[in-house]
Amino acid sequence: MPLHDRGDPDPARIRRDVAQRAYEFLDLGSSAGGSIEYCSRRFRARRGLGVERHPDKLRQLRAKGFDCLACDLFALDLPPASFRFVSMLDVLEHLPDLEAVERALGVAGRLARDFLFIRHPLFDFAPALAAVGLKQYWTDWRGHTAHVLVPEFLELFRRLGFGPVALNYRQPVHDSDDPSLLPLAAPADQHLYDAALHGPKPEPKIVFPQPIHGQLDLFVALRPYDPREWSTLTADR
Repeated sequence: MPLHDRGDPDPARIRRDVAQRAYEFLDLGSSAGGSIEYCSRRFRARRGLGVERHPDKLRQLRAKGFDCLACDLFALDLPPASFRFVSMLDVLEHLPDLEAVERALGVAGRLARDFLFIRHPLFDFAPALAAVGLKQYWTDWRGHTAHVLVPEFLELFRRLGFGPVALNYRQPVHDSDDPSLLPLAAPADQHLYDAALHGPKPEPKIVFPQPIHGQLDLFVALRPYDPREWSTLTADR
């Protein structure tokens, strides 16, 4: 099991630990700490530092014993290459626009030595689903302001000089009965399908010729990798 951090709100002590490379990774937008726990397991990472600006979530992080900096990710002034990797799980879609996403990726790329790990909801299927009267429930959340598409991610990585990139598509959906799909006319800011709330789906049931995915994991190399090492790091688990 990874070691938990001390959880005390002492930014000076945290910055000293960062300067000594005591943290293996930096987790941006840590919320209540689930992303730190996930990355610790996924990458067998010994110690992670969170970044979060919401007071309630900061209290939850510290109650779980995690170190965290209370600031916006654009306010980070940590030394370059302080961490083996930087993680961003369900974070970038909450930024205001594509320009802010590019800035965030630039911050992450400056602070990481080896790679970036990004988890992002997919918006690429929205036009095809709309054409048959459906939508993925997160598509029109008001909090999702940056609908970054896969080609846009790849172009941002190219402009920033990052790569290679590995993409793992997750949460496959095979037909319109899946609860992650709502009728197109359902209100915004909904969750899984509830016929009483969202109304009927199109009939008859639609079976997709190829899976519709809901989530994407992106692994972005910041240094040269042996192909076998890169394959091991990015293998879907």
